[in-house]
Amino acid sequence: MTAQEWFPLYRTHSPHGERFRVPWRIAKKASDVYAALGHGSRSCERLAECGGFSIAELIYLLAGEDPYSGASEEIQSDFFNRFPEEWRAQEGAAEDWLAQGRRRCSSDAGEC
Repeated sequence: MTAQEWFPLYRTHSPHGERFRVPWRIAKKASDVYAALGHGSRSCERLAECGGFSIAELIYLLAGEDPYSGASEEIQSDFFNRFPEEWRAQEGAAEDWLAQGRRRCSSDAGEC
C-alpha cells in the first residue's frame, strides 16, 4: 500500500512515540460514523491531516458508538499503563497498609 492508502492513528500517552496506521477503507467507515454522530463535517482527508483518530476512538466508531459519551475514559490507561480500576485498587491497598501501620504504632506494646 502507498502512503495515501493508510490512515494515521495515535496512542495517547505513548512513551516511545509509537505510531499506528490502518487501511484507508477502515478509517473511512469510522469517519462516516463520526460525522453521523454529529462530531463535525471534516473529511477523512482532513482528519488524517490533523493526526487521525486515537486507537480508542477508532474502536468505538467502528462499533457504531460515540467515543465521547464518557464511557471511553474507562478504556484508557494512564502513563504507567494502569487502568482506572487498577490504580484505584492500588490506592486502596496503600491506604489499608497505612492504616495497619497506624494500628501497630498505637498498640499498647508501643512498638512500631
